[in-house]
Amino acid sequence: MVNIITKSLESLIDKGLMVGYGIRTPEKWYIKEVRLLPQGRRVGRKLLGEQQTFPFKLRSNKK
Repeated sequence: MVNIITKSLESLIDKGLMVGYGIRTPEKWYIKEVRLLPQGRRVGRKLLGEQQTFPFKLRSNKK
């Protein structure tokens, strides 16, 4: 699961939507912190307006 998240962050960094801070080795990125760039904020706002929300029913954890 960590690998999927890391690949997603790397793809957003490559697209210029985020800046990642950390250590890069020849094999792998060790990302410590990420920051959203203005273009990334614009894309995020646009997606929030376009994506449909699903009416999921959340189960309450009653004991």
